Amino acid sequence: GRPGVEEFFKMAKRAGFGTVAASFRKNVLAREVSSYELIRGKGNVNTAFKFGVSTVENNSRSYQEGLTAARANGFLVKEFLFSEITGSTCLCVEELKILMAENEAFTGFHSRRGSDCTAIVSEHVKSSKKHRSKSLAERVGEKQAKEVAKALRGTEHEWMLDLDAVSPTEKRSDVPDPTGERGGKKGGGAQGRNK
Repeated sequence: GRPGVEEFFKMAKRAGFGTVAASFRKNVLAREVSSYELIRGKGNVNTAFKFGVSTVENNSRSYQEGLTAARANGFLVKEFLFSEITGSTCLCVEELKILMAENEAFTGFHSRRGSDCTAIVSEHVKSSKKHRSKSLAERVGEKQAKEVAKALRGTEHEWMLDLDAVSPTEKRSDVPDPTGERGGKKGGGAQGRNK
């Protein structure tokens, strides 16, 4: 079978890896809807959308377990906000390169100054823009949308029902658009950083 997260990082360390770039999409519902659309886009039309508070808790726990295991195994860990990764991947790469160069004795990485990163917008980011104007019901089905709303209403996760929300206090319109198609606010980087 597959190794557990602790064993995974032990194996990665033995294989010579030492740095982890991590990002957690706080709006787990939006992440799951996006993943569901990818699955359906690949022809799996018989897959039903399922989501509940346990999905949020499981995703959050898995992320935290991964960070804990990475650090426990001596990895250098750099966390990014989801909006940073989607807003300016090149800026994130540059930050990671700087961190690794500052820790050269540990990472063995020596970086030239300056960036040779080319911003590329993935096909998924381009195609998912078409779905963003649709309601949850249009994206996952009426029945499933009602079940999700029922599960989240009155909980600390209710804000996720707004698929445009990237956190309880931040909307997608507050962060850079990597495609440059939303009023000229193209991938700038660390705006809105709330670490």
